[in-house]
Amino acid sequence: MNKLPIIASLAAGLALQQVANAGTIFKDAVFINHGTGPYATYASGSFHQALLSSTSLDYIGCSAETDYIPQTQITCWARDAAGHYAGCYMLSPPDAWRQIASAVGEYSLLYFAADSSFHCTDIEVDNSTYNK
Repeated sequence: MNKLPIIASLAAGLALQQVANAGTIFKDAVFINHGTGPYATYASGSFHQALLSSTSLDYIGCSAETDYIPQTQITCWARDAAGHYAGCYMLSPPDAWRQIASAVGEYSLLYFAADSSFHCTDIEVDNSTYNK
C-alpha cells in the first residue's frame, strides 16, 4: 500500500490547521480591580478589544511624555464597560518604564497597577497577535 497519499493529506491538513488558527481572535475586555496595598488598583485589557467595543465606555492606554519643563511622566488610564475607572502616573520614570509605556500598539495587552495615591507601581505591555 502506498502511504504517500495518506502522508500528503495529513501534511495538508496540518498546514491548513495553522492557517485556520491564524485568524483566531482573543478578546481581553478591559478589567479593573480596586483593592489595598502597593497594587491597590489594577487594570488590564486588550487595546484592540477596547477599540472594537460596542459602547463608548471601554478604553485603556498609557502615554509617556515630556512637557516644556524638562520632566518626563507616564500616565495610564482605563475604564471598563461598567464605567469603573483606574489610572496612575509616575513623574521622572526610569527609561525602561517610558519605553514600556510607549510600546502600546493596536494589538497590545496592557496591564498597570497603582497604589492608593495613584502612583504607577507596575506597567506591562504584551505585543502579540494573540491579543487581537
